[in-house]
Amino acid sequence: MAKKIIISGIGPGPAGVGRVLEYLIENSQNFSFVYPAMGRKISIKDCILKLEFLKLFLCFVLIFKYYCKTIFYNSKLYFFKNKDLIVLHPQSIGFRKLERLIKRNNLSIYVMDNNFFCIKSYNYLKSIEKPCLLCLDMQYNNAVKNSCDSFPVYYSYEEYFDFLNVIKANIDKINFLTQNFGQKELLKKQFGENLLIREVGLLTSDLFEDSKLWVSENCKKYDVVFHGDSNSAKGSKYIYELAKYLPEYIFLFPFESQFEEKIDNVEFVKMSWTTGLKECVLNSKLTLCPSIWSAPIEGSVLKTLKLGVALGIFDAEYSFGKEIPDDSVLRLSGNITNDVALIRQFITLKSYTSVGIKGKNYINKKVAKMTLTYNEIFNS
Repeated sequence: MAKKIIISGIGPGPAGVGRVLEYLIENSQNFSFVYPAMGRKISIKDCILKLEFLKLFLCFVLIFKYYCKTIFYNSKLYFFKNKDLIVLHPQSIGFRKLERLIKRNNLSIYVMDNNFFCIKSYNYLKSIEKPCLLCLDMQYNNAVKNSCDSFPVYYSYEEYFDFLNVIKANIDKINFLTQNFGQKELLKKQFGENLLIREVGLLTSDLFEDSKLWVSENCKKYDVVFHGDSNSAKGSKYIYELAKYLPEYIFLFPFESQFEEKIDNVEFVKMSWTTGLKECVLNSKLTLCPSIWSAPIEGSVLKTLKLGVALGIFDAEYSFGKEIPDDSVLRLSGNITNDVALIRQFITLKSYTSVGIKGKNYINKKVAKMTLTYNEIFNS
């Protein structure tokens, strides 16, 4: 019996879709995987300047291998026919390639973000600094009116609108695998009620690592940790503003500063989950994952909850955060005055202990359920 095929526009890696793909590769017995070649990490310029000719030769070998793998990847996508396919991150695969795959195969889309209705993938409107649903029900010209830029892969408005029209025209041929209930509802609002949808959740390769609390000599304790990147849709700008009014607490942002103003109680230290961020989260009183869009299941939310650390989020409509019980999370309102008072009271009363425990209990049950669903889909 031929294996089913998972196609990802992003290869396995240390963040986002890459972590999801890593988990699937490690835990899916009945699938083969197709994903693009990984880019080289050796700089030609550095090799020349440092006269490292062996590395320079290796660099050219890697470039050659990269182009060979890219040709092989694209040719495989072109010739697939009558296959059972699951697609991740179609915007990175290419909309024209996806159209061909839809028309020639039995195809499911495992939905990673909101690119099915938002050209930016994160439905955050910068002008109002709030989640945006204007383009739902195929009202995609609102993207033009608001000068929304394609992200993370560039497409013209025409290319993106054509992609949505192709999905709509072939909607009866596509199965959707969604992460949460809200994402399922958004798909229905975009393409209609009669969709083939299954909610499967989301698991990542780093979710099942040892979560014991530790404190190292080199780890500075932060009161509040921002767990996300510098993208405004992730809420970094709002939390930076919030920190000004909570000078008694030390905040950590795990990236280089993007702000002109310097705040004494805020530190920017570039780090990833495996290079210090996990430890900082473990030792925090409150970790914030305040995405200002209708975010499905984010790895940062899963990992924070699973560590038993108190989690703070925005209560965005249709987001996974909306589905977390009220006693298992701290909900920010988006109002600076209210949220300052909320966080101050939360830490002063040490509410983070009980909220962290309840959050961990909730997510452990959720992960167990998602694991069963994953096994049913990817190992049956």
